[in-house]
Amino acid sequence: MFLNIFFNEIKYWFNRPAFYIYSIIFFLLSIFISASAAGIFDFITLTTGSSKIVNSPYAIFSLFAAPASLLIFFYPSIIGSTISRDFESEMHTILYSYPFSKANYLIAKFLSGIFIVNIIILIVCVGIALGFIMPGTNQELVNSFDLKSYLDAYFIIILPNLLLYSSIVFGVVTFTRNVYVGFISVILIVIIEGLLQGLSNNPDNRFLAAILDPSGSSAVAYYTRYWTVSEQNELYVPFSEFVIYNRLLIISLGTITLLSIYKVFSFSQNAFTF
Repeated sequence: MFLNIFFNEIKYWFNRPAFYIYSIIFFLLSIFISASAAGIFDFITLTTGSSKIVNSPYAIFSLFAAPASLLIFFYPSIIGSTISRDFESEMHTILYSYPFSKANYLIAKFLSGIFIVNIIILIVCVGIALGFIMPGTNQELVNSFDLKSYLDAYFIIILPNLLLYSSIVFGVVTFTRNVYVGFISVILIVIIEGLLQGLSNNPDNRFLAAILDPSGSSAVAYYTRYWTVSEQNELYVPFSEFVIYNRLLIISLGTITLLSIYKVFSFSQNAFTF
């Protein structure tokens, strides 16, 4: 039953215009971001040049920040809607009578949403890579394609964040049966993330920010803040002590959130209301 639910959700999204609209938006945004960094608009801004390599491992990490920050606002409509649709259409009264387990239902719904988000993330990766080689870009600022830079950004930063943020949104929508409450939870996440990142502005709080910042950017900045241009061009994003601690904390929080959803969820539950 797990596969039936999972593939039914995937089929639903592939038949929805919204999926293709989201994909096109993020594809074009990614191309614009990387092409701009590579100097495609230099003739307008009269930029004379730069010594920074725009597709270095450090730069790739930075370029992913904008699409990732925007994509989180789509989590409620993608991940949250996988389960909210059952409530909105009142199909849940029928589905809950089917002979499948709570684990099959929740895991299939959650992973199907994660799958769709990962497709969009892959599209972002392709868009960023293509943007660097667009006609009109300054190829003196661009190195050859380096797959490891993209894999590091995905596995060190994007994937742990996706687990935590999506589990929170999924839980909120599951128990409130309302996608709009999921959007409120995203706004709260962004506010909390901003506050924790603000701690890094004070040298005395950088250790705390590196551990607690859910985005992981403060942990990376702890090591890269004083990198020279040469180091930014050549070195990979460090997977060092504070980065590891931060990522383990985020993965643990995401896992605990999912386990809590499974523990509390009931096929006969009523929506949580204030």
